Amino acid sequence: MEHNFPGQIAPGTGLVLRPPGRDILVPSAALTTRLALAAKAGRKTRALTTMDRRDTRIGTTIEGRYEVLSPLGEGGMGTVYQARHVLLSKIVALKVLSDAQNEQAVERFRREAKSASMVEHENVVAITDFGVLPDNRPYLVMEFLKGPTLAELIDRGPLGVLRSLQIAMQMSRGLSAVHDKGVIHRDLKPENVFVLGRQGQDQVKIVDFGLAQVKSGARLTQMGMVMGTAFYISPEQASGQPLDARCDQYGLGCLLYEMLTGVRPFTDESPAIVMKQHVFEYPPAMRQRRPDLDIPEALEALVARLLLKRPDQRFGSMHDVEQALQQEIDGLVQAPTDVLRSAGQRRARRIMLLLGAGAACVGGALWGSQFVE
Repeated sequence: MEHNFPGQIAPGTGLVLRPPGRDILVPSAALTTRLALAAKAGRKTRALTTMDRRDTRIGTTIEGRYEVLSPLGEGGMGTVYQARHVLLSKIVALKVLSDAQNEQAVERFRREAKSASMVEHENVVAITDFGVLPDNRPYLVMEFLKGPTLAELIDRGPLGVLRSLQIAMQMSRGLSAVHDKGVIHRDLKPENVFVLGRQGQDQVKIVDFGLAQVKSGARLTQMGMVMGTAFYISPEQASGQPLDARCDQYGLGCLLYEMLTGVRPFTDESPAIVMKQHVFEYPPAMRQRRPDLDIPEALEALVARLLLKRPDQRFGSMHDVEQALQQEIDGLVQAPTDVLRSAGQRRARRIMLLLGAGAACVGGALWGSQFVE
């Protein structure tokens, strides 16, 4: 049963935050702060069905290497655990498929492992191992990411122009590496982007390749089948059309829109209506929606191009998106320097004029004194 915040929390349990189109597991240790953020954002919750009771995997060791420590999250395809590599004493994340009887789910899970492991990039989660449990459930091992998701950051409000651009820039670099390997992510959303703090700066990691499509792989979806998250889905995905890498540009555009404004491009509570809007409508202009925020016109145009309905109207590739984002970042960084330089030049001119006027006055006085004598 769903209920609005605040809700009663049984000791030692967690809640699943469930805004429309999202599904986030929050461990109980972090509930207090995140519940407050979720309440402020108007999210809903429901009690856990599988992770509020004792998980029999906790405390076990998989294949003599991975000691399962605690649950981290639960999604549509499986459960993610915090684990420790017994020999290396290294903390990792271990994802186990929920339904081993579903052949298509198993194949998707394997494809996720293969897709992500094909890419070695600082902005893409690293997959380090893959295997099958005695109960025939496949699992994959990936680097453990300690930090907030983009969803948690957005819940606190707009991220600001420069920070939003820098996060989007790292995402575009990671996606460029993904696309160069013939992989399309297809499920970009704030929950699938981690923003880690590294040396005082944001470090972006793209995760969850469960819906990824590999160009050389067999098709797992039939024509007309819709895969993705409604609030960030591209028009071609929502209408069941063939996809190419430019569908990830649309997802990136949705995320950039939300980072800059604090709201999604389309906000109806019905996923069906939202998908229809993605296909047939355009979101309100960011500067119109949030006139209180100083969003540059050029950035507005960039996001609008990412959100165009036809893929061939967007950028040619994610590398082109990188260049466009870099130009915006350079413009923001350069602008204050130009202002200071112009101000310094004006100040120098005023000083020179004052010095010139002073010298003229002194010279005139000396020249006039000759006649007095």
